[in-house]
Amino acid sequence: EQAVVASCTAMTLVQDLIDEKKRSKDAFDERQRQRDILRYQKWYSRLLQFRGALYTRSKKWGLAILDLTSAIDADPVGASLYLERGKLWIKNDRIESAIRDFSTCLKLDSTCFRARFHRARAYLMDKDVDRAFRDFDALLDDSNVVVNRGEIFFMRGCSLIVKQDYRKAVEEFTHAIEESPRNGTYYFNRGNALVDLGEHDLALHDFTAVMELDSSLQLVAKLNRANCYSSIGMT
Repeated sequence: EQAVVASCTAMTLVQDLIDEKKRSKDAFDERQRQRDILRYQKWYSRLLQFRGALYTRSKKWGLAILDLTSAIDADPVGASLYLERGKLWIKNDRIESAIRDFSTCLKLDSTCFRARFHRARAYLMDKDVDRAFRDFDALLDDSNVVVNRGEIFFMRGCSLIVKQDYRKAVEEFTHAIEESPRNGTYYFNRGNALVDLGEHDLALHDFTAVMELDSSLQLVAKLNRANCYSSIGMT
Protein backbone atom coordinates (compact mmCIF):
# COMPACT_ATOMS: atom_id res chain seq x y z
CA GLU A 1 0.00 0.00 0.00
CA GLN A 2 2.82 2.36 0.82
CA ALA A 3 4.30 1.69 -2.61
CA VAL A 4 0.97 2.48 -4.25
CA VAL A 5 0.60 5.70 -2.26
CA ALA A 6 4.13 6.72 -3.11
CA SER A 7 3.50 5.96 -6.76
CA CYS A 8 0.30 8.02 -6.76
CA THR A 9 2.03 10.89 -5.02
CA ALA A 10 4.85 10.79 -7.54
CA MET A 11 2.35 10.76 -10.42
CA THR A 12 0.54 13.71 -8.91
CA LEU A 13 3.78 15.63 -8.56
CA VAL A 14 4.76 14.80 -12.11
CA GLN A 15 1.35 15.88 -13.40
CA ASP A 16 1.58 19.11 -11.40
CA LEU A 17 4.96 19.78 -12.93
CA ILE A 18 3.61 19.07 -16.40
CA ASP A 19 0.61 21.36 -15.82
CA GLU A 20 2.85 24.09 -14.46
CA LYS A 21 5.14 23.75 -17.46
CA LYS A 22 2.15 24.00 -19.79
CA ARG A 23 0.84 27.09 -17.98
CA SER A 24 4.28 28.67 -18.19
CA LYS A 25 4.46 27.89 -21.87
CA ASP A 26 0.99 29.33 -22.45
CA ALA A 27 1.93 32.45 -20.51
CA PHE A 28 5.16 32.71 -22.49
CA ASP A 29 3.27 32.26 -25.76
CA GLU A 30 0.80 34.97 -24.72
CA ARG A 31 3.62 37.35 -23.79
CA GLN A 32 5.33 36.58 -27.07
CA ARG A 33 2.07 37.19 -28.93
CA GLN A 34 1.64 40.55 -27.20
CA ARG A 35 5.22 41.49 -28.05
CA ASP A 36 4.63 40.53 -31.67
CA ILE A 37 1.43 42.61 -31.76
CA LEU A 38 3.26 45.57 -30.22
CA ARG A 39 6.10 45.28 -32.71
CA TYR A 40 3.61 45.11 -35.57
CA GLN A 41 1.67 48.12 -34.28
CA LYS A 42 4.82 50.21 -33.98
CA TRP A 43 5.95 49.15 -37.45
CA TYR A 44 2.51 49.91 -38.88
CA SER A 45 2.47 53.27 -37.08
CA ARG A 46 5.87 54.23 -38.49
CA LEU A 47 4.71 53.27 -41.97
CA LEU A 48 1.64 55.49 -41.66
CA GLN A 49 3.77 58.30 -40.28
CA PHE A 50 6.07 58.04 -43.28
CA ARG A 51 3.17 58.14 -45.71
CA GLY A 52 1.71 61.06 -43.79
CA ALA A 53 5.02 62.89 -44.24
CA LEU A 54 4.80 62.30 -48.00
CA TYR A 55 1.28 63.71 -48.03
CA THR A 56 2.53 66.70 -46.03
CA ARG A 57 5.23 67.40 -48.59
CA SER A 58 2.53 67.35 -51.27
CA LYS A 59 0.45 69.75 -49.12
CA LYS A 60 -2.35 67.19 -48.83
CA TRP A 61 -3.03 68.13 -45.23
CA GLY A 62 -6.29 66.21 -44.88
CA LEU A 63 -4.80 62.90 -46.02
CA ALA A 64 -1.74 63.46 -43.84
CA ILE A 65 -3.96 64.03 -40.79
CA LEU A 66 -5.90 60.82 -41.51
CA ASP A 67 -2.67 58.82 -41.68
CA LEU A 68 -1.28 60.34 -38.50
CA THR A 69 -4.57 59.70 -36.70
CA SER A 70 -4.39 56.03 -37.73
CA ALA A 71 -0.75 55.96 -36.65
CA ILE A 72 -1.74 57.31 -33.21
CA ASP A 73 -4.46 54.66 -32.93
CA ALA A 74 -1.80 52.00 -33.54
CA ASP A 75 0.79 53.60 -31.24
CA PRO A 76 -0.97 55.96 -28.80
CA VAL A 77 2.21 56.68 -26.83
CA GLY A 78 4.23 57.92 -29.80
CA ALA A 79 4.91 61.52 -28.77
CA SER A 80 6.23 62.64 -32.17
CA LEU A 81 2.95 61.61 -33.83
CA TYR A 82 1.03 64.18 -31.81
CA LEU A 83 3.63 66.83 -32.61
CA GLU A 84 3.36 66.25 -36.36
CA ARG A 85 -0.45 66.10 -36.32
CA GLY A 86 -0.57 69.27 -34.23
CA LYS A 87 1.41 71.14 -36.87
CA LEU A 88 -1.06 69.94 -39.49
CA TRP A 89 -4.03 71.12 -37.42
CA ILE A 90 -2.42 74.59 -37.52
CA LYS A 91 -2.38 74.47 -41.32
CA ASN A 92 -6.09 73.65 -41.22
CA ASP A 93 -6.86 76.48 -38.75
CA ARG A 94 -7.82 73.95 -36.06
CA ILE A 95 -6.00 75.77 -33.29
CA GLU A 96 -7.69 74.06 -30.33
CA SER A 97 -7.00 70.62 -31.81
CA ALA A 98 -3.37 71.63 -32.33
CA ILE A 99 -3.01 72.78 -28.72
CA ARG A 100 -4.43 69.46 -27.48
CA ASP A 101 -1.96 67.49 -29.58
CA PHE A 102 1.03 69.58 -28.51
CA SER A 103 -0.05 69.21 -24.88
CA THR A 104 -0.37 65.43 -25.26
CA CYS A 105 3.08 65.30 -26.82
CA LEU A 106 4.49 67.15 -23.80
CA LYS A 107 2.73 64.78 -21.38
CA LEU A 108 4.41 61.85 -23.14
CA ASP A 109 7.75 63.62 -23.53
CA SER A 110 8.26 66.66 -21.33
CA THR A 111 11.63 67.36 -23.03
CA CYS A 112 10.07 67.93 -26.47
CA PHE A 113 10.88 71.62 -26.81
CA ARG A 114 9.48 71.74 -30.35
CA ALA A 115 6.03 70.84 -29.03
CA ARG A 116 6.31 73.61 -26.44
CA PHE A 117 7.39 76.12 -29.08
CA HIS A 118 4.55 75.21 -31.43
CA ARG A 119 2.05 75.22 -28.56
CA ALA A 120 3.18 78.72 -27.60
CA ARG A 121 2.60 79.88 -31.16
CA ALA A 122 -0.81 78.20 -31.18
CA TYR A 123 -1.73 79.94 -27.92
CA LEU A 124 -0.73 83.20 -29.54
CA MET A 125 -2.95 82.48 -32.56
CA ASP A 126 -5.75 81.79 -30.09
CA LYS A 127 -4.98 85.15 -28.39
CA ASP A 128 -4.13 83.34 -25.14
CA VAL A 129 -1.13 85.57 -24.50
CA ASP A 130 -0.48 84.54 -20.89
CA ARG A 131 -0.15 80.85 -21.72
CA ALA A 132 1.95 81.65 -24.76
CA PHE A 133 4.32 83.65 -22.56
CA ARG A 134 4.61 80.82 -20.03
CA ASP A 135 5.73 78.44 -22.78
CA PHE A 136 8.14 80.98 -24.26
CA ASP A 137 9.59 81.65 -20.78
CA ALA A 138 10.06 77.92 -20.20
CA LEU A 139 11.98 77.64 -23.46
CA LEU A 140 14.25 80.58 -22.65
CA ASP A 141 14.90 79.33 -19.10
CA ASP A 142 15.91 75.81 -20.19
CA SER A 143 19.63 75.82 -21.00
CA ASN A 144 19.33 72.40 -22.64
CA VAL A 145 16.89 73.62 -25.28
CA VAL A 146 18.41 74.19 -28.70
CA VAL A 147 16.09 76.70 -30.35
CA ASN A 148 16.27 79.95 -32.26
CA ARG A 149 16.21 82.36 -29.33
CA GLY A 150 15.69 85.26 -31.69
CA GLU A 151 12.47 83.68 -32.91
CA ILE A 152 11.26 83.21 -29.33
CA PHE A 153 11.91 86.85 -28.46
CA PHE A 154 10.18 87.84 -31.69
CA MET A 155 7.09 85.78 -30.84
CA ARG A 156 7.07 87.26 -27.33
CA GLY A 157 7.10 90.70 -28.93
CA CYS A 158 4.16 89.71 -31.12
CA SER A 159 2.33 88.53 -27.98
CA LEU A 160 2.81 91.94 -26.41
CA ILE A 161 1.55 93.67 -29.56
CA VAL A 162 -1.69 91.71 -29.11
CA LYS A 163 -1.88 93.17 -25.58
CA GLN A 164 -1.02 96.61 -26.99
CA ASP A 165 1.99 96.80 -24.70
CA TYR A 166 4.18 98.43 -27.33
CA ARG A 167 7.00 99.51 -25.02
CA LYS A 168 7.69 95.96 -23.83
CA ALA A 169 7.19 94.69 -27.36
CA VAL A 170 10.02 96.98 -28.50
CA GLU A 171 12.24 95.45 -25.81
CA GLU A 172 11.46 91.92 -27.00
CA PHE A 173 12.06 92.80 -30.65
CA THR A 174 15.36 94.38 -29.62
CA HIS A 175 16.41 91.12 -27.94
CA ALA A 176 15.43 89.29 -31.13
CA ILE A 177 17.59 91.64 -33.21
CA GLU A 178 20.52 91.10 -30.84
CA GLU A 179 20.19 87.35 -31.45
CA SER A 180 19.68 87.65 -35.23
CA PRO A 181 20.88 91.06 -36.45
CA ARG A 182 20.33 90.21 -40.13
CA ASN A 183 16.63 89.39 -39.83
CA GLY A 184 14.63 92.15 -41.50
CA THR A 185 11.32 90.97 -40.06
CA TYR A 186 12.50 91.78 -36.55
CA TYR A 187 13.41 95.34 -37.51
CA PHE A 188 10.13 95.75 -39.36
CA ASN A 189 8.05 94.78 -36.34
CA ARG A 190 10.10 96.90 -33.97
CA GLY A 191 9.67 99.82 -36.34
CA ASN A 192 5.90 99.36 -36.33
CA ALA A 193 5.85 99.20 -32.52
CA LEU A 194 7.90 102.40 -32.35
CA VAL A 195 5.40 104.07 -34.68
CA ASP A 196 2.60 103.03 -32.30
CA LEU A 197 4.58 104.73 -29.53
CA GLY A 198 4.91 107.87 -31.64
CA GLU A 199 8.72 107.50 -31.88
CA HIS A 200 8.92 107.99 -35.63
CA ASP A 201 12.53 109.16 -35.63
CA LEU A 202 13.66 105.82 -34.17
CA ALA A 203 11.33 103.85 -36.42
CA LEU A 204 13.04 105.47 -39.44
CA HIS A 205 16.26 103.59 -38.73
CA ASP A 206 14.45 100.25 -38.48
CA PHE A 207 12.60 100.68 -41.76
CA THR A 208 15.86 101.69 -43.44
CA ALA A 209 17.45 98.49 -42.12
CA VAL A 210 14.52 96.45 -43.45
CA MET A 211 15.04 97.89 -46.94
CA GLU A 212 18.65 96.73 -46.83
CA LEU A 213 17.99 93.28 -45.35
CA ASP A 214 14.71 91.95 -46.77
CA SER A 215 13.67 92.55 -50.37
CA SER A 216 10.21 91.05 -49.73
CA LEU A 217 9.47 93.84 -47.24
CA GLN A 218 11.28 96.58 -49.11
CA LEU A 219 8.23 98.27 -50.64
CA VAL A 220 6.15 98.43 -47.45
CA ALA A 221 9.20 99.47 -45.41
CA LYS A 222 9.82 102.30 -47.89
CA LEU A 223 6.21 103.43 -47.52
CA ASN A 224 6.41 103.26 -43.71
CA ARG A 225 9.64 105.24 -43.76
CA ALA A 226 8.01 107.90 -45.91
CA ASN A 227 5.16 108.15 -43.40
CA CYS A 228 7.71 108.55 -40.61
CA TYR A 229 9.44 111.37 -42.46
CA SER A 230 6.06 113.04 -42.91
CA SER A 231 5.23 112.63 -39.21
CA ILE A 232 8.41 114.37 -38.09
CA GLY A 233 8.07 117.12 -40.70
CA MET A 234 10.64 115.90 -43.17
CA THR A 235 10.09 115.23 -46.87
